[in-house]
Amino acid sequence: MIGDIKNFVPVSADLATAGQPSVEQLRDVAAAGFGVVINLGLLDPRYCLDDEAGLTRSLGMTYHHIPVDFNAPRFEDVETFFEVMEASRSRKVFVHCAANYRVSSFVGLFGEARLGWTRERADSHVRQVWEPNATWKDFIDAARRRLVPEIRVATRVDAPAIAAAHLDSIHSVGPSYYTRDLVERWASALEPALYLQAMDDGEVFFVATGEQGGESCVLGFSSHRVDEGRDGVSVYVRGSATRRGLGTRLLRVAESHAIERAASFIDIEASLAGVEFYLANGFEETGRGEVALRSGLPMPVVFMRKRLTR
Repeated sequence: MIGDIKNFVPVSADLATAGQPSVEQLRDVAAAGFGVVINLGLLDPRYCLDDEAGLTRSLGMTYHHIPVDFNAPRFEDVETFFEVMEASRSRKVFVHCAANYRVSSFVGLFGEARLGWTRERADSHVRQVWEPNATWKDFIDAARRRLVPEIRVATRVDAPAIAAAHLDSIHSVGPSYYTRDLVERWASALEPALYLQAMDDGEVFFVATGEQGGESCVLGFSSHRVDEGRDGVSVYVRGSATRRGLGTRLLRVAESHAIERAASFIDIEASLAGVEFYLANGFEETGRGEVALRSGLPMPVVFMRKRLTR
């Protein structure tokens, strides 16, 4: 039985982790519908199978081996793991090492960096398997600084960087949903003064900072505002930082701010580019229409609402 594998943890419907499976247990993994096996263990005869790669492939699964030295984990190993996980998003993935110590740590980092997990959820995922030793605590902390963008409350000094991230987001995804003329009209109003005025009017912005091209920048932002008694949020992420869970993390922060201020619902006017994202994060469509850009040009949007839970 797959559940009998050492330290087996079902993370989601499409992801499970564990320690080293036996030959029969690996057959059970295939029978359970997994299509990808990722092994973070070393080829140590004390616990590894004689030919796990060959067996996995003979069972119709894709095999990836990323050997991680338990006593000296490397950032490059995490980055390779992230790449394999991203490439396997449409498939059911089983990740293992010797005892699920390496794996739980890597999956916790991936969840926080790419799946929108909170720091608390990532830590809880690791600790249900083990309490990391000093080497791994230091490594996880360092990997977070390098791979998990920091999210903080924005200040007025951030206005130019928020504008730059907003422009990048619109130019990256907008042309797939709107005419080029509309995208340019949309972008033309995005000056730092716009965000400064919004801050003066009570809108609270949150920025995610990280590296791009070797330089620190704002990778995305979210905000919470109240318009005529209705709570709203917005989320924008640079094109290079999409599909990493950053938008979800930013949305959670904005939603938490709204909840702290006793909001029960969030109402938004989503651009066509954002509809799929908001649907995936619990919003429901309530209607369709248009909003007027500052230039006066009408822009098609989808009206959406989400009930907040405390």
